[in-house]
Amino acid sequence: MKIDIALILAGLLFAASRANAQIKVGTQQFVLDAGLANPLSNTDLGGGQSQRFGATGPAFGMGYLYQFQPNFSLGGDFNYKFQDTTDYSAPHGGVSLETSVWTMLAVGRADLLPQSRLRPYGLVGVGVGGARRSVTYAAAPWSNSERTSMGPAFALGGGVDYDLNSDWLIGAELRYSIIDTAINDVGTGSVSALDARLKIGYKFSPR
Repeated sequence: MKIDIALILAGLLFAASRANAQIKVGTQQFVLDAGLANPLSNTDLGGGQSQRFGATGPAFGMGYLYQFQPNFSLGGDFNYKFQDTTDYSAPHGGVSLETSVWTMLAVGRADLLPQSRLRPYGLVGVGVGGARRSVTYAAAPWSNSERTSMGPAFALGGGVDYDLNSDWLIGAELRYSIIDTAINDVGTGSVSALDARLKIGYKFSPR
């Protein structure tokens, strides 16, 4: 009896996920997301050194997708990461290092279960990005500096979307990104990070 009930419940859940499919060719999707950006080690620091560019901090973004095929969409997104402030001790007073990173990417996405209410996906993005490094010296404010660098950017990620109804969705995403930067400007030849984000989106589906 318990097995029969479990099978019935599983069938109902599966049928509900199929019946509430909301992604069609021509669907447009707008998304806002927020989460944490975890900077990864950058090896191109000169002299074979390796360290992280900044510390773990908040990340925010917005994006747009257009469904060209049942399980393939194209669009773009903008992401900003404030990678927190790192404080160092120095013989003549403390030093604070503040960093931030942004990317603007064209994105291609593949939905693994386009007819389901719960849709895992993978994506790839290419575009441009930038990094900022601000250094503050407690005992020598005249030595403070702020430098920026911009270059090509690449991202690879995956996540899952869940349709709340025909218009709204929520989801989560894990994304790796890397930006080509100038070592003479921000102290590293590349900036990479692993982001974990939650999102909410609104869809315009063809009737």
